Amino acid sequence: MAVLLAVENFESRDGSIDQNYRRTYNRTFRVACDDPRDGPVTILRASVVPRVGDIYSVSPTEFDTQSFVQSLDFRFLSLTPYGADWQVNVRYGPYDTQTLTANPVEWPVRFSWGAAKYEIPVARDVDGKPIVNSAGEPFAEPTTIDGSRRLLTFTRNELVSAFDPMLAARCADKVNLYPWNGFAPKTVKSEPITTGEAQYSQDVGWWFTVQYSFAVDPDGWIKRPLDQGYTYLSAVDPTKRFTVRSQGDGQKLDDPALLDGSGYPLAPGADPVFLAFEVYEAIDFSIFNLDLATALGMY
Repeated sequence: MAVLLAVENFESRDGSIDQNYRRTYNRTFRVACDDPRDGPVTILRASVVPRVGDIYSVSPTEFDTQSFVQSLDFRFLSLTPYGADWQVNVRYGPYDTQTLTANPVEWPVRFSWGAAKYEIPVARDVDGKPIVNSAGEPFAEPTTIDGSRRLLTFTRNELVSAFDPMLAARCADKVNLYPWNGFAPKTVKSEPITTGEAQYSQDVGWWFTVQYSFAVDPDGWIKRPLDQGYTYLSAVDPTKRFTVRSQGDGQKLDDPALLDGSGYPLAPGADPVFLAFEVYEAIDFSIFNLDLATALGMY
């Protein structure tokens, strides 16, 4: 008395969008059970098809966080040597309190992807040519190019009484200590948590929509300043430092000189060296109680 297999019939899918941009979708699944007495209850308990309230989600790129399962229709197809086959039609539509719930705190978590720009220092151009001035010297300030980080935002409704603003403040601008939602440790940084205006519901009282945003950097959240300064270490006694002088008139340079990453002057023609520092505190992101697979409907 169990489900043996559930397969979606992709050819039977359809959808529609009305003038208010409300989206509806239909999906069909064929479910094989191992007992002829099995039916809708057995299929629902097995969680092999979407459930009422789940968002429309077929793949990581085919999903709609504003359309939810409104109803499921079960139709017996035939008896088989192993039990019985059923067809399940799943209908999606915009939020409807008559179908889901009047309690806004129980609405499904939504998520979206965005992007945030930042600057990346570079020492060479796309052809591998060093980026230097006309005299062949590196520029005092590193040359940068635009980079883009992915921005993942979760949105959910929470009771005003359950929201902890101090916890939100403590969790801002931290990186993930452990793997989180498929991302490696220390590659995701939490952005400030924000809320919408408080609203009132007769079912639960005051509530508001809370947004949790996370910036993703696969290379990790490391600060990489240019290694430069007005002094350098003595090769004989590393505890001593010498003042950098210009090669021309012997006067101190107005701009710091480039160093080689070990405290000594950078060799002529060598690429500038960028140091690496971990500056963000790492915490356990399970404190947010946010799961990307759940938001996608991937139970």
